[in-house]
Amino acid sequence: MSTRARKYGAAVAVGAVSLWLSAGAAARQETVDSVLQKVREATGWARMIEHPQGIQLSGKARMAGLDSTYILIFDSHGHHAQHIDGRISVGGGFDGTRAWVNDIGGERRVLELGDREQAVLGGLISTGGWVAADAPLALTLDESAAAEGPAVLKFKVKDGEIAGRVEIDRKAWLPQKWTYDVGGATYSFKFEGVTEFGGMKFPAKVERTGSTGMSMVMTIENAGDAPQFIRSPYEPVLSPPDDITFDAAAAAGLEIKKAPTGHLLVHPLVNGQDVGWFIFDTGAGANILEKRAAETLGVEQYGEIPAVGVGGTTMSHVCRPETLTVGPATMLKPQMIVMDLAFLDAHMSVPIAGLVGYGILHRTVAKVDMETPLVELFDPAKFDGAGLKWSKLAVDGRVACVEASFEDHTGYFHLDTGAGASTVTMH
Repeated sequence: MSTRARKYGAAVAVGAVSLWLSAGAAARQETVDSVLQKVREATGWARMIEHPQGIQLSGKARMAGLDSTYILIFDSHGHHAQHIDGRISVGGGFDGTRAWVNDIGGERRVLELGDREQAVLGGLISTGGWVAADAPLALTLDESAAAEGPAVLKFKVKDGEIAGRVEIDRKAWLPQKWTYDVGGATYSFKFEGVTEFGGMKFPAKVERTGSTGMSMVMTIENAGDAPQFIRSPYEPVLSPPDDITFDAAAAAGLEIKKAPTGHLLVHPLVNGQDVGWFIFDTGAGANILEKRAAETLGVEQYGEIPAVGVGGTTMSHVCRPETLTVGPATMLKPQMIVMDLAFLDAHMSVPIAGLVGYGILHRTVAKVDMETPLVELFDPAKFDGAGLKWSKLAVDGRVACVEASFEDHTGYFHLDTGAGASTVTMH
């Protein structure tokens, strides 16, 4: 190699090293605040205050394998409300204090425990409110992220349990993907495209997925000012469901059989027909109709949602028979999950036709005695519980929870009649 060639070769090498050092120095100078500032500028978050009514994003959703309509409303104060309306519908929001849900079975409630934490986090992610100075997230820079790839911030919900990471495109400075873990499951939000309004940028497509099989895709077609409302759209509507009736002449007590496992079996009617024994299961997040019973009744099955049971997570269809009668209570067009429960037959000593779960329990007052055994259902509007000693009952994941103390600890436990003969199960 000539002296001249060596000279230019050395210059190229030195230049490459200088560029590498320059990129490394820039990465080291990056901070949480500098990343947040770039994201605020890119999304136009500061312009939110120019829209006191809030912003409305609307379009289409694909949930449970079904097409639906989608609306998301939010403001600069962290309030939000979203609605997916279709054959399977769900809504929820946050009014600054209460997180709430209009659940897939028509149940309305204020969220607590892990449900509340996930709802608040989901709102921050969906609206872009996570960049606000008072957002309840503790953020740190992931310094292990490659300088040529997305900027990565690690986050933890303040006073909460959920932690994860957000990846941010260093060219557009817009979030690309959120990932976090809850109870052994991994969830993610992926953003694609841009919808612009009033100098602000919002994702054109949001895909929410979970390792449990949960999947939702929202496509934004319109963005604008939220319309005027008679009442705040961010506040929950907590009126009880109107899809249940009570027969005052019917006995409160249910026909019961105690299985060898300790489970309580009851005998509801579906569409007025006796299709077999159901497990009375306070740990079931929905009313379940066994696959064989659904086929016997000839009810239409549609959609596909993840259902978690003792056999693991399976993708299951949904059905809506005309009626579900449990003792004095009759639900009209109840949403029921269709599952294969044939594996339970041998354990219960009888064929199992389903589970009576959250759908009924949300709408009734239930008196349960596992030893007698006894299950009585009452109309909440007429039940007199003045002479009873009450303890707080929370609902998390559609399952009843009670607070209990053990040694020098206090925590919440599932109140689960579906757990069989066990006394207490500890994580």
